[in-house]
Amino acid sequence: MRAFLLAFVLIGLCASSGFAAAYRLLVLDGHPVKWGESSFGAGASLKYGFVREASKFPNAINCKAMTPVAPMLARSKIAETAFRNEIRIAFDEWEKVANLRFTHVDDPAQADILIGAQAEPSGIAFANVWHAANGDGRIAAITKASICFNPRLPWETSLDGDKATLSFRQIAAHEIGHAIGLDHPGSTGQLMGYRYSEETPGLQAGDVLGAVKLYGAVRPSPNRRP
Repeated sequence: MRAFLLAFVLIGLCASSGFAAAYRLLVLDGHPVKWGESSFGAGASLKYGFVREASKFPNAINCKAMTPVAPMLARSKIAETAFRNEIRIAFDEWEKVANLRFTHVDDPAQADILIGAQAEPSGIAFANVWHAANGDGRIAAITKASICFNPRLPWETSLDGDKATLSFRQIAAHEIGHAIGLDHPGSTGQLMGYRYSEETPGLQAGDVLGAVKLYGAVRPSPNRRP
């Protein structure tokens, strides 16, 4: 089982003259990676949860140690219910466009995607992706992912355009994109671009195309959240 590091890094305020490519698949050890069946367009149902106690992941490249989010939220004066709602909305953005289902579980040991705060603060946020050794197919299966936020930064639960604070929803949606198998297509133009911006909130056309390539288009369901 291998781990891969991804970071959502705040870049300097230099202007960009163009837009990023539509999307880029995450390729590890020469293979694109995704959850579920090793074929493009096959959907997946995943569980996510939150770290309950200080945890270490020695075989991870990043998010090697995570802690519960409560101290981080207290620092930014954010209620945990508000934070969890922003994370749910971030998952919903992907669920609304592709054949993906995300379900919250209380037991972090049961989570496919584990979320917490960084024990050793660095950058803005990171995603760590583990994948299985590739079998006879050309797509390698993701086996686990984690997302960790820097607890020392000022966070918000809105998209108010204030560059002094960072949106949990925007950054979580970006990191979830990595956790499901998408890479940075470039700097700007898509949510998966590596520059943090609130000017293009939510998924953009390229983000949607990438998710649909991996998991197929969203399927109508009477139980699907609106």
